[in-house]
Amino acid sequence: MRQTTASDEFCERFGLRYPIVQAPMAGVTTPELVAAVAGAGGLGSLGAAYLSPQALREQLLAVRGLTSAAFKVNLFLEHRPDPATLVPAHAALAATRAALSLSDELPTAPWQPDVHAQVDVLIEQRVPIVSFMFGVPEAALVSRLHDAGSVVWGNAMSVEDAERLVQAGCDAVVLQGVGAGGHRATFSPEDDGDGLDTLALVEAAAGRVKVPLIAAGGLMDGHDLNALLERGAVAGQFGTAFLDTDEAGTREPYRVALRGANELPWLTRAFSGRPARALPNRFTIEVEAQGWPLADFPIQNALTQPVRRVGAERDDAGLMALWSGVGVDRLRRMSAAAMVATLAEEARL
Repeated sequence: MRQTTASDEFCERFGLRYPIVQAPMAGVTTPELVAAVAGAGGLGSLGAAYLSPQALREQLLAVRGLTSAAFKVNLFLEHRPDPATLVPAHAALAATRAALSLSDELPTAPWQPDVHAQVDVLIEQRVPIVSFMFGVPEAALVSRLHDAGSVVWGNAMSVEDAERLVQAGCDAVVLQGVGAGGHRATFSPEDDGDGLDTLALVEAAAGRVKVPLIAAGGLMDGHDLNALLERGAVAGQFGTAFLDTDEAGTREPYRVALRGANELPWLTRAFSGRPARALPNRFTIEVEAQGWPLADFPIQNALTQPVRRVGAERDDAGLMALWSGVGVDRLRRMSAAAMVATLAEEARL
């Protein structure tokens, strides 16, 4: 009889068939994607960082209408930016705004939704798993969620940060390797991460971090998952692998860019003010080449939101944030359920 593993226990706790987690990606993780992954035996995740409390409630109700399975919601912890960074960054985008016929008006605070108000909604809706990015959640948030029956996960890019999350009461840690797409799970906007790939990071953390570890960053197939389970992870979190699935909210120009990617995605602060990995495009190349001043996160995100909106309206990938991990050259197109089944088959789960 096969011995029960930590991965088995993880799956049993959340009612999963497979230790496969679909990463929370804002704007891409639709309720349909979350439900499809859950229905196939994985853990679906909703990227909710920029959702207002009302929009968050609507998304949760939509998920609940599609599945009764466990799922995860990810939020960004609040960051206090330097307001003095707004004006020079706004001025740097003047020509871009003019070319796109955008208003020249300065955006104003609040720069992101109130995380406490978002948590109120998660508690109201009894969300099973809540994860936080960009730091250590304060004790009051963790306690409120625990009291409501939610499990709390943190995100980290180093063993030391993972240990801080455990000390704060997090029940599990998503360990993000250097190849991950989208925003870095660092605690400081100035920190690009310690440079460890996912395998090395899990190996370093497995003997020290005393909670379940979910491996993330560059995972694209079941062989990647197997390697990480063997090194101490209880599950693998896949982001880029789900970007071209049928249920994802990925716009067609974004999908086309992913399929045709002929170079590795870069780290850029151009869109949000925090380091994030994306395919280079017209906007990021110009920002980097010109050395434009960038506002602090999340002010920079507010400044570039109108640019990204025009990109979506015009189907112009040159103006979109093309978040992607380093495994994009192994991208596969299929349904989310087929992706979960394929990953499980490759991993011989």
